Amino acid sequence: MAVEPELVESLRRLGLNQYEAKAYAALCTRGSQTVGELSESGGLPRPRSYDVLMSLQEKGFVSMQAGRPLRYNALPLDEAVKTLRKQKEASLSDEIKQMDQLSKDLAGKLKVQTAPAIGAEERIWTLKGRDAIYSRMSSMISNSKKHVVMAAHAEHFKHKFKAHQKELAKAKERGVKLSFVTSAGIGDGVEMADQHFATDPSTRMLLTDNEALLFLTDPKTKPDEEQGLWLKSPHVVSTLKASLGIRT
Repeated sequence: MAVEPELVESLRRLGLNQYEAKAYAALCTRGSQTVGELSESGGLPRPRSYDVLMSLQEKGFVSMQAGRPLRYNALPLDEAVKTLRKQKEASLSDEIKQMDQLSKDLAGKLKVQTAPAIGAEERIWTLKGRDAIYSRMSSMISNSKKHVVMAAHAEHFKHKFKAHQKELAKAKERGVKLSFVTSAGIGDGVEMADQHFATDPSTRMLLTDNEALLFLTDPKTKPDEEQGLWLKSPHVVSTLKASLGIRT
């Protein structure tokens, strides 16, 4: 009796490969088995069965029973998933540490050409994906010296405020003037503002000193498909501020 394809596919989505999923499903449904028995019941090539079982042991999905021949048992799925999750979290933590270290090592070697200074030719850049847009917002707020203007409908403002609350708090400590344009009832965000305009703007935007970032897509757009327009232009910033009724 072959292992159900749907069950195998679900186990693959959990993090097992094709052979590991077949082996674990066969052990769960038929109980303790030898390598030879599992090769037949799980539809595994005999030469691969040993490697597959060793991998499942390392991932915490099976246990081995000593004897001649050796027998293998499936561990409870919830227990196995806990082990696999810990392994993936540790692996991800190591990858992030490596990324941070590589970033530091490369910072002095790779210099990204930034947008031209004030007075030079103005340029416009399109950003795609919410993560990229939010990273730009974070940089804009962190580099601000005089003022920050954040405008969005209340629901979307809450999300943006929460994502950048630390940068906004630090900007305020530096003496940067914070102006929020959104309807009332957003909680602590309003209390941090030097100016609060209780209205919902037609466009989501962030303005800081001489930089402007506008969201181009509908608020319901999927995060990875969201697009934003970023530019350095004191003229555009002052024009947008005037359209919002803000004076700084």
